[in-house]
Amino acid sequence: MSNPLIRNAKHEDLQEISLLIEKVFRIKISMKYLQWIISDPYDTGQLNSIVALNNNKIIAHVGYIKSRYYLDGKELIGTHAILLCVLPKYRGEIGKLIFQRVSSIGDISIIYEGTESAQRIYPKVGFYKLGSIFSYRTSLKLPQPTELFFNKKFPTYIRNLSSSILDVLMRCHKTVKIDPLINLKPYNHEIKSSHQLLFHNVLSNYPDKEIIDWLIKCNFLDSHIFTVHKNKKMFGILFLYIKKYKTYSMGRINHLPNIGDNINDWLSLLIEIEIIFRNQNCSTFSVYSTHPTLIKALNILGYRNVRTRAIWAFDNDDYLKEKTYHLTYLEGDHGFRNL
Repeated sequence: MSNPLIRNAKHEDLQEISLLIEKVFRIKISMKYLQWIISDPYDTGQLNSIVALNNNKIIAHVGYIKSRYYLDGKELIGTHAILLCVLPKYRGEIGKLIFQRVSSIGDISIIYEGTESAQRIYPKVGFYKLGSIFSYRTSLKLPQPTELFFNKKFPTYIRNLSSSILDVLMRCHKTVKIDPLINLKPYNHEIKSSHQLLFHNVLSNYPDKEIIDWLIKCNFLDSHIFTVHKNKKMFGILFLYIKKYKTYSMGRINHLPNIGDNINDWLSLLIEIEIIFRNQNCSTFSVYSTHPTLIKALNILGYRNVRTRAIWAFDNDDYLKEKTYHLTYLEGDHGFRNL
């Protein structure tokens, strides 16, 4: 095979990209979802996607999510690679080349685990393991028996019911007294927070208006957005997703700002979030976190740690060296978004 042509994807490539994804991953991906997930929040005419071609046929693809981070008052642009797929007969150097190109677009690149084949590529293109992100979930109530009539997979219902019972048992003995100092206000396009910049040596993902507007366009989920306040301080954005089924709903804390190391503040924020999910009839909800004080608060309230993912980082300029981080899975939560 001659050297493949590697270029940015075009809108006329979408059908061929969709067929490639279906062939490699053996999943059906809707054109509407694909158009959204690789659309550029800052330029509607651009796709955040790289393709490799051989004889004018797409043989490899990788998309990416653009992200913004703050670290010691400096804004960093990041990328998160998604949908890396290569036709089996071409696997090897091509996947590495297009992945490397995506990883070099911004200041840093953050990835949450990925497939086994993808993880074999990471070290070859300069990624290293930054740490871990932890998934916690809790149940606010048990699933209703009526779900049996709508859920064709009885084992799935039993598994969900068992998990919910365990969640409720984890919480039933928890009584926590807190001072409700954190309050939430509906999002009104006010984002910038000088307080967010006061956390030294901490990398925090921090979505701007364009990223938030892009997230809202995911029409598979309901979005609920708030700003987080304490006294006169505005910490940043709280972004919640709700996935609705016929008889129940599931929630996800997609992003929450860094509010510091005060355990009472995190407990207060989580209680406020629980009220929102209860009012939206959510049976369960989940959150990913790396923040040690948030994780402590989750454990205090009886949330259950159900999964741990490795965080991989590409950081040629050593921005992240000897730094801590507050990451929320904002860039990588495609499973909950129905991918």
